[in-house]
Amino acid sequence: MFPLWTKLVLIIPAVVMAVEDFRCRRISVIMLAVFALCAISYGGLSEGIVAMLINMATNIGLLAVMFGGVALSFLVRNKSNRKPLKELIGLGDVLFMVAATPLFPLKEYLYFLLISMVAALLDWLAIRSAKRKQKSTIPLVGAMGSVLSIWIVISVIVC
Repeated sequence: MFPLWTKLVLIIPAVVMAVEDFRCRRISVIMLAVFALCAISYGGLSEGIVAMLINMATNIGLLAVMFGGVALSFLVRNKSNRKPLKELIGLGDVLFMVAATPLFPLKEYLYFLLISMVAALLDWLAIRSAKRKQKSTIPLVGAMGSVLSIWIVISVIVC
């Protein structure tokens, strides 16, 4: 079995990106690449290359279905807007979701996405009501990085 403490290495780029996203709604491409390499390394070493590739393929398929459904619903509702996802979600958010795919089997990845989305929505509601802004962006990578870090710490403590 691969040492559980090696999961803790994933926390460093996840927390750095979460802080960047909460502060300025941007994330570093370098930190995203470091996170992706750490996730692929950990996934490959802990689960095996084949299992990691299966996890990545199924999770990316889930993302494709989700984004396809969201894009289709926006196209049906707002026929004038031809690129709805480009305005609604940042490239960094999508790349972070893809970079996290080696870490989870499909069911756990779905839970991770749901918990992260709820956390992001709650954070956005708190910021919006505190600052009384009508338009503000959602720190999705910040919420996902926070949820991932908490998940890693709990999994290391429990196992």
